[in-house]
Amino acid sequence: MIEIAARYMFPRRNWLFLSASHWHRNSIPIWILYYIMEQLTTLRSEVVQRLLESTSNIRIKRMFLYMAEKAGHYWFEELDTDKMDLGAGKLQLVKHGVLNKKYSITVPKELDDYEG
Repeated sequence: MIEIAARYMFPRRNWLFLSASHWHRNSIPIWILYYIMEQLTTLRSEVVQRLLESTSNIRIKRMFLYMAEKAGHYWFEELDTDKMDLGAGKLQLVKHGVLNKKYSITVPKELDDYEG
């Protein structure tokens, strides 16, 4: 119970937890993840940096970075992606999506075109 409560107390961990749920059970639409990402305006870059460096899931890291950059968060510019293991090669996050060349991931065309 404490572990579950802790996940919901911290927005950055909450997002990672929800995105992991998306990949394992496909239970959370990617649009919901992006909406949550748009709300994460007060994160501290040094905390996000440590969290992404310690997270082993490459899909989640790339998707987090893609969405954070797309949302235009000020703290995104302070992240050092060279210190993060982002893997190599392309990852298909969704079927029939479009390739984001910077992160080598496929994303829904509607999300890629969205300018919120």
